[in-house]
Amino acid sequence: MPLGSRALDILSFLASHPGELKTNNEIVKQVWPNTFVDEANLRVHLSAVRKALGDTQRSPRFISNVPGRGYAFIAPLERTTRQPPHLSLRSRIRTPDAFPRAFSAGRKASQELLAS
Repeated sequence: MPLGSRALDILSFLASHPGELKTNNEIVKQVWPNTFVDEANLRVHLSAVRKALGDTQRSPRFISNVPGRGYAFIAPLERTTRQPPHLSLRSRIRTPDAFPRAFSAGRKASQELLAS
């Protein structure tokens, strides 16, 4: 099930503070800065997150709710550090031979190539 950007922002915010109760107000300020948002809107997005995760309010595995106070990400998280793949400087530089012929041949040659 695809999630909208706000739902993903909520999930990201809660998961970045595992085990911490985040108040409704804190979540709204993080996800909708400088905007008035009714708490019903927050509940709708959290419902979508729970549905996507296969989580329920009655027996939560990922997101716990303290009614009237806020939400907490309760699933265990494993932090890992990924090393970016090693790339030589040469492999990251685009040389003219890496561009299509039409872009490196000049305007007139490109027009002729497109006309053919």
